[in-house]
Amino acid sequence: MPDVRELIVVGGGPAGYTAALYAARSNLSPLVIEGFAFGGQLMITSDVENYPGFRDGIMGPELMATMRAQAERFGAEMLSDDVTRVDFSSRPFRVYVGDDEYQAKAVIVATGATARQLGLESEVSLQGRGVSYCAVCDAAFFKGQDVVVVGGGDSAMEEEFVTNAVVTEVLGEDGRMTGVRLRDTVTDEEREIAAGGLFVAIGHDPTTGLFKDVLEMDSEGYLLTRGGSTETNIEGVFAAGDVVDHVYRQAVTAAGMGCMAALDAERWLSHAQGAATAEAAV
Repeated sequence: MPDVRELIVVGGGPAGYTAALYAARSNLSPLVIEGFAFGGQLMITSDVENYPGFRDGIMGPELMATMRAQAERFGAEMLSDDVTRVDFSSRPFRVYVGDDEYQAKAVIVATGATARQLGLESEVSLQGRGVSYCAVCDAAFFKGQDVVVVGGGDSAMEEEFVTNAVVTEVLGEDGRMTGVRLRDTVTDEEREIAAGGLFVAIGHDPTTGLFKDVLEMDSEGYLLTRGGSTETNIEGVFAAGDVVDHVYRQAVTAAGMGCMAALDAERWLSHAQGAATAEAAV
């Protein structure tokens, strides 16, 4: 029978690593099941200049590696694998990686969200080299340059727009984006536009498939938490980061929520332990 841990953190982005750091420093010895694609969206981000503490900026993968190592330094255990199912119907909670079962008194869900992509090979090859999924994060890099924004929702219209066209290819040279090829959806004619940046603003998908019919979520699949906390509808299960936040979606806000989740979990565990002790003494 597996050992019952104090805490399992599911997810390895800014929220998950920050939660692990705070939990480890509180002697909870968390297990972080960070997934194969650990690091979150910052793993496809080049220069990060808006994360506090790095005056000259830092590369996205380096920031994630640093946060991961800091959590490990204080005793967080990392498992680079994907959770395949969970069972929160009874305590201890059960988290599965294939046939392997892990048990914990509390769980923090920090599985994040994924920016929707256009599905072009050229888009993937130029990610972080002109192609971005966050104008708030990266717009400053393209000051004075022409850029293209793809999307028809509010997030796209907040930037700028061209109607009746789809991007069929992202053009690049020497590892940098130089423009896009567009197809007119009315006439089918193609044309090229020179541009230094492409902002793909067609939405995000929260990574919450594992928790369908288990944790409460909104119509878009984002997990719901109790007001002013990171508590989900299941006592002892907490949620943090982009898996909850469909408004700000920044690394620093995700990290802040990770801190909140760890503090909420620590307090809940202390209260649960105190109640169990009192009950045993009766």
